[in-house]
Formats: sequence, structure tokens, C-alpha cells
Amino acid sequence: MRTSFLVSETLLWPMRTTTFAKSLVNGNGSSKEILTWQTKAELEILNADNESQGETWNRLVASKKSEVSDKITDQQEIMKQKLQDYYKRKDRHVNLIEKYKTDFLNSINSLANEIKHSACTKLDCFLELKLGSKKAQEIQRKCRGEIEERVIKLLTDCKDSTLSDEQLKQEFEKMWAKATENVPRLKERDIPACILNQLRKKFSNRNVNENLLNLDELKEIGKDQFKTRSDHIDSFRKRVQHMWSRDLQNFADSVIEICTQLVLDKAKTNGDYHESFTRDLLEKVDECLKQSYMRYKTNTQFEIDLKLHICGIASREFLKMHQKFLSDNDPQIQLEKYKSQYLSDFIDLYKQTDDCQRKATDFVTFCIKPAVEEYISRSLGIDIVDEILTSCHSAEYSSRSFFQYNIQKELMQKQNFKSFVKYICKYEIYVKDWIFQHILQQMDNTLCKLKNKNLQVIVHKITEAIERASKGEDGVLLSDNKESITELINNMRKYLIKDISISVEAEKTTLFQIQSTLHPFINSLKISIEDLKKQLHEEFSNSEEITETLNILPIKPQDVLFKRVFGCGQLLRPCLGGKERHINV
Repeated sequence: MRTSFLVSETLLWPMRTTTFAKSLVNGNGSSKEILTWQTKAELEILNADNESQGETWNRLVASKKSEVSDKITDQQEIMKQKLQDYYKRKDRHVNLIEKYKTDFLNSINSLANEIKHSACTKLDCFLELKLGSKKAQEIQRKCRGEIEERVIKLLTDCKDSTLSDEQLKQEFEKMWAKATENVPRLKERDIPACILNQLRKKFSNRNVNENLLNLDELKEIGKDQFKTRSDHIDSFRKRVQHMWSRDLQNFADSVIEICTQLVLDKAKTNGDYHESFTRDLLEKVDECLKQSYMRYKTNTQFEIDLKLHICGIASREFLKMHQKFLSDNDPQIQLEKYKSQYLSDFIDLYKQTDDCQRKATDFVTFCIKPAVEEYISRSLGIDIVDEILTSCHSAEYSSRSFFQYNIQKELMQKQNFKSFVKYICKYEIYVKDWIFQHILQQMDNTLCKLKNKNLQVIVHKITEAIERASKGEDGVLLSDNKESITELINNMRKYLIKDISISVEAEKTTLFQIQSTLHPFINSLKISIEDLKKQLHEEFSNSEEITETLNILPIKPQDVLFKRVFGCGQLLRPCLGGKERHINV
């Protein structure tokens, strides 16, 4: 057996050192290209006209799916051509690995399908997020209109009276209370029921017991420790072994730990629950169950019980995620954010004063700052991966073999028995933890620099956009009146459409009844942009929450690096490791 493994490794070694092997392992460098394309596509969906119907957005997403499919197919053909070119070489080793040619072709096709599935699922998630946000914005727009009407009416009622700031504030508070007392709330979905329905569909074509069919909810499931039983195994011999061994229990615990981490990773992001989360989760369990059947001869009852347990855990975490999304987008909470601004507007309008700098600052705070932070967050994941792959530690991620070699070398040096056990028994968990800790160490002094680099880039683009937007198509400065401010913002949005998304609703709220003309507003806007740059720079310098930053990034560098080096996920025991492909011996 050991000889067979070494022979197979020897035959495959020449293949690993070729350009093709590196392109297969690293996705031919296309991984970054696809991720970059994906972020741009998501931004395009985000910037799609909010007045459009859902069908328009569906067509946009469909076109993006077709586009990414074509891109991946092109890369797929390039990789296949590299394979063909390799086998045409007159190398003395080529004939030794001829029988693996089909395997390599299958690997290319599998990789392409995996990337397509991932990209299309992300687009579906983003579309649903857009649709969910639209409902909140429609409620907010309606309430904003009512509040602004009441502010104007209150001004009319008070204009003939001489009131102090305190009296004006009291009148405003009474108006605000009436205007916001019946703000509609976003409807909470029954996430546990959605997950349970997906689980039932998974077993729809199979004979399952009545416990699953008659189950009402997942509320209490998965809270206690999962326990394997002898009736989870079909083989009599394996049942006897189960009485004296914890192997199946350890396997189940490992699967639950892997899946729980998968759930937590998704739940930590600043988005809403999507049904693809449960679909991906169940597919992950299915991957693991293939191993359990081969090793332990487990049956359908084991599959049902394990999936129920994991779905019970997922239902609670995904419900929290959904509730946080509703809270973050709650129309009442969103309106309260603008309360102090509306009060200042009311007092300024009553006194007939123009605080141009305050209006510019409000616009930057509520429109530009969230867009800048979103830009940095979108860029940061890819930048961190680039930083690690171009640093002195880049060799550790150059191939799966070298990656596993470095981990095993570290294990030998530390001589920690528990770490050895975790590496062998929970390889996927160990590798993910190792990569995450490695990123934390690398980013300790670098994360702030990467954030500031992106901050410089986007502030420069915004400043340039202001200069361009302040002129008409003929290159002449826009007229110095109030109406030109709206034109300025529309032009900025047009020039920045590939970089950031400026909220229309936030713009209309912050520029409500602005009394300033264009040119003073532009000067104030530039001052506020510079203040924002200093503010964010200071926030980045003082922030120490690297873990929290990594967890909420839309593109998680730990996941990108993990996919790069993880391989098939199976190890021979004891740790022989170092395989680019799994070989049964």
C-alpha cells in the first residue's frame, strides 16, 4: 500500500511542476478576476434604478449570469488547452501519467462548474437583498414625504409667532411623534419553517419515517448534544463495533462542527437570509455522509437525524441574521437617524438662515460615508489575499503539497498531541483555523494600511467626480442656483456608478429644502469630504477589531485561501498529506 502511494506520487510529480498544474490548483489566476467581476456586477445591481420593476432586475441578473458563465467557459478552455499542450510534449514522463488525463479534464470541468454555481448563487442572493431593501425604502420614502409635508405645514403655522429654539423644538417633537406613530414594519419571515421545508424536499423522493413528516418546527432541535445510536448503522458487524468505539460519534461531532462554522460564517455577514444558505449546508452534509456510509455503513435514519440536528442549529442562527437585517433596515429606525437633521432644517427655515456647511456635512455623513465604507469593504477581501500571496509567506500557498508540508512541519516543531489529533480527525476545521490565525498575524500591522490605501483611492475618485459633475456637457460650470445642486449629485452618481452607490433616498432627505446655491455648496462639500477622510483614517488607525472586520467582509480572504489549498479534504493516516489529488491505496 505504501509503495503504491509512492509510485502514484512519483508519476504525478512531473505533472505538478508544470504550468498547467499550477493553473489547475490556483484556478489559472482567474479566481481574482471572477471575484473582481462579481463585486462590479453586484454594484451594478445595487445601482439599478429603484423605480424599476422586479422583472427588470431579474433580466439584469440573468444577463450577468450569462456573462459570468461565458467568462468561466473561456478560462475553462484555456486550462484544457494547457492540458493538451502538456500531453503533446516529448517529455519522458508524459506517458507515465497518460491514464490520469481524463481525471485532470474532469477536475477542470468540476472547478468551472463550482465557480459558476458559486457566482450565480451570489447574484441570486444580491437580487433578493435588493428586493428586500426596496420594500424598506418604499416605506421610508412614503414616511419621508409625510414628514416633510408636516414640517412645511408647521413652518406655516409658526411663521407669525416669535418662538425660542426650545419652543420650536417642542413643536417639532409633537409633530414628529404624530408623523411616526404608525410607521409600517418590515414583515419577519419564518426562517425555521423555510429551512424545515427545504429539508423535507430533500427527502421528498425517498421513504422516510413519520417523525420528519410530522415535525412542526426546528425550535428545540439541535440544542442538546447529538448522540449516535446502533440503529444508525445497517451492518451488524459495524453495530457491534459501535458498542465499543466512538468513531461514528467523533465523525458526527466533526461534521456538526464543520457545518456550524459554515452557518456562523454566513450569519455574520451584513445581509439577509437566502435559501441557498440551507441548500449549500445540506450539500456539505451530503459530502460528509458519503464518507460515513463507506466507513460506517450508516443508513437513512442517521442522515435524517444528523441533518435535523444541523438544521436546528442553522435555523436559530439564520433567524438572528434575518432579524438583524430587519432591524438595520427598519423604516422607523432609519427615520430616527434623520430626526436631528429635520429639526435643524426646521429651525433654520423658521429663522430663514442658510447653514450650507451643515447640509454638505449631512450629505457626506448619510450618503458618501456609507458608500465609501462599502467600497473599502468590497475591496478589502481581495486586497488581503493579494497581500498574503505576494508577501514573504507566499510560498506557503503556492501549492497544496507545500501548504500541507508547512502545516505538518509546524506540528512536528510544536509537538502538541491535541493539535496532531485535530489535524488528522478534523482536517478541514484545523486548516480553516490555521489560515484564519495566519491572516490575523499577517494583518496585525497591515490591515490599516490596506484600508487607508482604498480610502485614498475612492476619495480621489469622488473629488474628481465633483470637479467633473460641476460642469455641463459643454464644459461650462453649472449655474449657481439651488436647482443645480440636484444636477451636481446626479452627475456625481453617473461618474461614480462603477465605484460606489449613493443612496437616492438619503440624498433627498439630507438635501430637503436646501437654501444654498451650487458654488457655496461645492466648497462646503469639498471641506466635508476632507473631514471624512481624516475621520476614517483616525478610525482605521485606532481600530483593533481585525477578527470582526474579516468576518463581515463580503469576500472573506480566509475562504479564498482555503479553497486554494484545501484539495480533496481527505488524508491518509498517519499524515502522509501532500497530495494534489486523492488516491485510494
